[in-house]
Amino acid sequence: MEKLLVGYDGSAPAREAVRTAAVLAQRLRGTVTVLTVGQLIMATGTGVFPAVNEASFQPIAEEGAAVAQALGVPTDVRARLGDPADVLAQVAADEGYDLIVVGHRGVGGFKGLL
Repeated sequence: MEKLLVGYDGSAPAREAVRTAAVLAQRLRGTVTVLTVGQLIMATGTGVFPAVNEASFQPIAEEGAAVAQALGVPTDVRARLGDPADVLAQVAADEGYDLIVVGHRGVGGFKGLL
């Protein structure tokens, strides 16, 4: 397992997901890609953002990447628009990621995406 993809939205659980992925990547000598997927209007741990384009969400992705980079893990940063679950799954399939890591938001958070 060398390529880990982390869904990051700025929330505390997402930060923990990045940290967990980075620790795992350290042990496996792997890499982490932090991906923020924005919708037309996105509520995150740091506020509510209207989506103009993918670049609107790049600062959020960079914030998450800093967590992995602080642990010395090679990190890629990406931002996309779309449905988070669909985009994460598509990027993982298209680019051959070994593991997708996401945080949790309690009952219904991830289930609501599916």
